[in-house]
Amino acid sequence: MGDGRRFDELSRIWGSPMSRRRALRLSAGMLFGAVGANLLSSARAIAISSPCTTTTDCGPGYCCLGGFCHQLEPGEVCCADDAVCRTDVGNVCCGSTCCGGGCCGSGCACYDEGTVCCDGTCVAEEACCGGTTVCGSGSECCDGTCIPAGTCCNGVVCPSGTTCCGTTCLSNTSVCCSGTACPSGSACCGTNCMESGGEFVCCGGTSQCNAAAGYRCCGTSCCPPNSSCCGSTCCPGGSNCIGSTCCPGEVCGSTCCAPSKVCLNASTGACGCPPGGQGCGRFCCKEGEACSDTAGGCCCPKGSTPCGRACCAGGVACVDRANGICGCQAGTTPCRTDGFLTCCPAGTACRSGCPAPSNNRVAGYCSG
Repeated sequence: MGDGRRFDELSRIWGSPMSRRRALRLSAGMLFGAVGANLLSSARAIAISSPCTTTTDCGPGYCCLGGFCHQLEPGEVCCADDAVCRTDVGNVCCGSTCCGGGCCGSGCACYDEGTVCCDGTCVAEEACCGGTTVCGSGSECCDGTCIPAGTCCNGVVCPSGTTCCGTTCLSNTSVCCSGTACPSGSACCGTNCMESGGEFVCCGGTSQCNAAAGYRCCGTSCCPPNSSCCGSTCCPGGSNCIGSTCCPGEVCGSTCCAPSKVCLNASTGACGCPPGGQGCGRFCCKEGEACSDTAGGCCCPKGSTPCGRACCAGGVACVDRANGICGCQAGTTPCRTDGFLTCCPAGTACRSGCPAPSNNRVAGYCSG
């Protein structure tokens, strides 16, 4: 081994996270090997024999060094061409390399702390399975044996006829649900065990549904009572279905009419207001009703006063349309007290203590 190579080996030994005792032992082998190499160099003058290409060109006890056969000194062995090793100081031939501290396969021993020689290769200690085998790609070490990755069950190889369920090997005839062994007579629904034949049914294999309470499956959804199923969607009671979409209004061919509108032409999907009705934004008010708010499709009964999303009683003024605030009821005088609307008896002056408006609104409805 050349001086440069010895320096590299010494640097690697002392740069590795190993104990000082081990580093000293390995370094001693390297240094004694270097001394032997120097002695060999001084004896080359008398050891030189005939030219050679490989060591096989030389006789027993010789090694081909630098193209000439050189006689080996006591304690020296020829690892390979140009590689003489001093075995009398603890060095060994590892393949074609002279190593101090033993071999791992065809190379030197494993110097790094936490590494071991496993099947002729230096690997991390935890990567050596059973102390003898490095598990290949797609496999893992389980209880000292390499098995397909993902099949080790809490450090145990499951016997034939069983599968791993969480941390337990479970019979193939049993039911495992998300790592939990289900009781006998149960089934797996989504991530939970469900009693077979009980009050619950499993919707699409994912969600439990209380059939005994009137719920029913709609694809993978569980619909409440009085709802309808549209594709895999639960629609509110009274809704219609177009394809797989819930329609809260009337179906007009392939069109869903907005609430309060009717189908005028099913072949064209034209929706509109019923006879006598009037448009109110996207919606309709019935005959005799007044549109109070186009955005929400709010309608007020005949004789009332439209006031945004509210309907004021007949004869009552709308004070704030944006906020749906109606004025004072009939038979009173509207007043402002400390910024608030109050209603004092008709024919009297405004004063403090008068009540706020009451009975000044009637029921209307908003479709939006």
